[in-house]
Amino acid sequence: MHNFTRHILFIISLLLSVSAMGQIEGDSVYVSSMERIAHLRDSLNALPTQDKSVARKLRHLEKDSVRAEQRRHKAVMKRLRKDSREMRFYRVMLKGELLKIKGQKWAEEHRVAERADSFFQARNNKVSTDTFYVARPEEQWIMRVYTRFYANTLHTRSVSVDGDRMNLFMSLDPKWTAGFSAYYRGISASVGFNPKKIFGLNADFLSDINYYNNKYGIDASFENANSFTFRNNFLAFNKRQKMPNVKLKCLSLNGYYVFNSKRFSYPAVFNSSWTQKRSAGSPLVSASIYIGEMTGMYDEELFEGQDEYVRSMTMQHISIGGGYGYNWVNKRLLIHVSAQPSIMMWKNYRLLDSHNWHAMPSNKFNFYVVGRLGFTYTLNKRHFLGANGVVQTFKTGKDSDFSLVNTIWKASAFFGWRF
Repeated sequence: MHNFTRHILFIISLLLSVSAMGQIEGDSVYVSSMERIAHLRDSLNALPTQDKSVARKLRHLEKDSVRAEQRRHKAVMKRLRKDSREMRFYRVMLKGELLKIKGQKWAEEHRVAERADSFFQARNNKVSTDTFYVARPEEQWIMRVYTRFYANTLHTRSVSVDGDRMNLFMSLDPKWTAGFSAYYRGISASVGFNPKKIFGLNADFLSDINYYNNKYGIDASFENANSFTFRNNFLAFNKRQKMPNVKLKCLSLNGYYVFNSKRFSYPAVFNSSWTQKRSAGSPLVSASIYIGEMTGMYDEELFEGQDEYVRSMTMQHISIGGGYGYNWVNKRLLIHVSAQPSIMMWKNYRLLDSHNWHAMPSNKFNFYVVGRLGFTYTLNKRHFLGANGVVQTFKTGKDSDFSLVNTIWKASAFFGWRF
């Protein structure tokens, strides 16, 4: 009897534990409760045979506890599923708010883009020209593929004390580039590449910028190069030789102003952003700035035995002048010719000979000339092709002592379309 009482107390304590655990939610609680019920079943099976009636009652109590625990588990899972649905709902609401914010941001950016486009459109439509002569193309976009050529040559002439004349003809390796340009409502951008530069065949650096407007424009170039070759009539040979030690750094700026900008257009030939409908010309005013330095001109192996030679040279000048440009139109063909001679108003040219620096001898007047030539041919309403070139040349010094002629050549050919 004493053992029976002890078993009953043990079972009651287990049932109380199961009832207390029913207050905890989740799958882990359910698993723990079932383990304790299994332990209770093992304990009942261990009771003596005479206690079987009590055991049956306790088994019914066990089944009721299991059912109650299962109902509690189902209720907990139902509540968890409900909470999960609510979480999904709030997650969807949050995503919707984020998409709404992104949409508002995109709309705001789109409005900014629209305002910018409206600004460029108004700027592009603002025409101050005589549209019977010069007008904007009807299409908004202009695309062009092009190839460009650049060359720089120098010719020095010197007279020795004995009266011997020496002509030195130097030139840099010509530079070819190919590229693509796009124009939209007054804004243009272009990208180009130099095959020799890409494949490491030429280490020269060249930056060339051109801006052409109906009223004014500028050609600017900066060059840092050492790919010189030369030909000299004073030496026994008269063939081109490399001059690996010669280096040239130069900055060239040339600008113009057009008086008759209502009827005459430079861009019609040079960037196709305008169209010239009828022939017209205009007087021009121009200004130029040139800054350069040339070193390593003397090579002991090539000029061995010469007592007089030039090692280095610095070049600086400012010139002002004028000229005239004319656009000739014949149905689909447009031809442009212009020239702008100018006088060097200020110059500073110095030479480093075999001994020291001294000023380069100079005439009273030295000239700087810029010439432009080009054509455009309209294939149909949308397609066109053409070519143009710019030549800048100047001469300074005295032929009876020392003189320098520098010429920069630029040429371009292109094919384009409008849409």
